[in-house]
Amino acid sequence: MGFEYELTDREQYIVDKAAEKALLALPEAWASLSLNDKGLDKKNSQFYRDYPEFKGQEKSVVSVLAEIDGKHPFIPYEEKLKKAVPEIRKRISQISGLNVSDVNPTPDSFQNIAPPKISKGNGEI
Repeated sequence: MGFEYELTDREQYIVDKAAEKALLALPEAWASLSLNDKGLDKKNSQFYRDYPEFKGQEKSVVSVLAEIDGKHPFIPYEEKLKKAVPEIRKRISQISGLNVSDVNPTPDSFQNIAPPKISKGNGEI
């Protein structure tokens, strides 16, 4: 079938030690991620307390923050939030006048469009 290689005792020892070290690091990594997540929750809660007009507009907030994070991945989160405020307000004002409840799910605007006329000599067989 495939290439089979049997590990020597030394190689197996190295693999086992590496796996052990990685597994022992998991609880610390998980705790760090958990603390970071709790910290972001606090910052986000404070953000919505500071800007109550953004409540109910979470999709716009998340979208703008994702854009800013993509453009400025290395600035602190608090600075990203500050940069986001004017952009979020702009986004909300842009979409506030859109009527999405009266959208026809099956528009007929393309039914009257005729296919283009095809002339011979265009590669047809």
